[in-house]
Amino acid sequence: MAPFWRAWGGALWYSRPGNGAIGRIATTGQVREFPVPARLGSYPGWITAGPDGAIWFTVSDGIARMTTSGTFSVVWKGANYPGAITTGPDGNLWFTVPYSDEVGRLTPSGHATLFRIATNCYPGEIGPGAGFLWVTCQNLSLVYRISTNGAITPITVPHNGNLGGIAQAPNGAMWFSDLAHGLLARITGS
Repeated sequence: MAPFWRAWGGALWYSRPGNGAIGRIATTGQVREFPVPARLGSYPGWITAGPDGAIWFTVSDGIARMTTSGTFSVVWKGANYPGAITTGPDGNLWFTVPYSDEVGRLTPSGHATLFRIATNCYPGEIGPGAGFLWVTCQNLSLVYRISTNGAITPITVPHNGNLGGIAQAPNGAMWFSDLAHGLLARITGS
């Protein structure tokens, strides 16, 4: 499994799922890796900068957290292989659970709420934008806009695709990838 990267705090941070580590590359090129304790679960996956400045990441059965100095903790257990994770506009952590077609909201104190979306969606990426969370479906031609209170609005994509990454552009539009057709597409307005 390939590493997942994020840049913040003057460094690049990454996970190494196969090696069980979270790593940091400084702008000077110095690399430091922090082995994830076995008690947290296997396969550190997606990572994000949390609202508290720590690194939050998915593990095989939940969400874990690591301070920038390398102190680890389990925050929540209860999902079978959560996927992508991001910090939402509400200061909570939001994540996908592809195998159960759910999106989760996790408070920094560890309280999780799961929201069911379309059957067979296999939610992939999640990203904040315009006060909402946006989720792509890998199996359906849908992007979901989710309010911070969990209201879900489907947006149909005009062609069949395997939808991937999603991010907000400086002008507010949401851009996402269509891996099946090698395309980038955008959603304007909210």
